[in-house]
Amino acid sequence: MMPPETDEPWNDIPDPFPHAPAPEPPPPPAERSLTRSQRAQRLAGAAGLSATWLVIFAAVLGFRPDLGNTPIAVQLAVWSVAVPLGLFVSLRPMEDGFPPKPRTVFAGLVALFAVFAGLVALPVTGSQAALSVATVKGCATVATVFALPPAVLAALVLRRGFVNAPALRGAVVGAVCGLSGAVGVHSHCVVVTASHVLVAHGLTVLAGALVGALLGRRFGRP
Repeated sequence: MMPPETDEPWNDIPDPFPHAPAPEPPPPPAERSLTRSQRAQRLAGAAGLSATWLVIFAAVLGFRPDLGNTPIAVQLAVWSVAVPLGLFVSLRPMEDGFPPKPRTVFAGLVALFAVFAGLVALPVTGSQAALSVATVKGCATVATVFALPPAVLAALVLRRGFVNAPALRGAVVGAVCGLSGAVGVHSHCVVVTASHVLVAHGLTVLAGALVGALLGRRFGRP
């Protein structure tokens, strides 16, 4: 009768690689990208929530009494229209299904800055205030509060959603969110001095573009 097999003889064999590193664990499964229809639905939902937030916060702060002033009304109307147009230029698919070319997206980004700065130059009668750290800090803070929820929603919905030029397209989305903040604070602040509106109200447009470019480059590509 043969003795039962045992592993004991192998226990005496020394480990040939006693200091070898442990094998690395397998990588986690790749995150599934959203389909075009799923991303469009989420983007529409985020846009609706953002618009609701902007209206509610503006109502809580109170609207400026000179909303009927023609230059003020024109500024707010054109800037408000530029918000969805900027998103359309940045995100719309072309006829072949691919996103717009980088030069088209860049032109849209330049147009956003030009529209904002150009309308600031409109002659407006009303309260004047010298440009100062105090006035810039106050209005820029309010504009940031307006713009922050739309920016967070955009970052969540558009993560890994830019096939090409992620930094550039992220800059457009960030500038659009910043412009929504500028519209919000401009609907409340009564100061019409061009330098104040350009810096204190428009700082979020520039900051949004810069932050959007960084986030787009880091998280935008699939």
